[in-house]
Amino acid sequence: MIGFYFVSILLALIYGIKWNKVFKRVKKFRK
Repeated sequence: MIGFYFVSILLALIYGIKWNKVFKRVKKFRK
């Protein structure tokens, strides 16, 4: 259970970083 919890946090961090980069690109593209 602890391993699954750790993996879910790791995935959330990776996806958060990816979406943050995409969001910044979209903001620049709109301007």
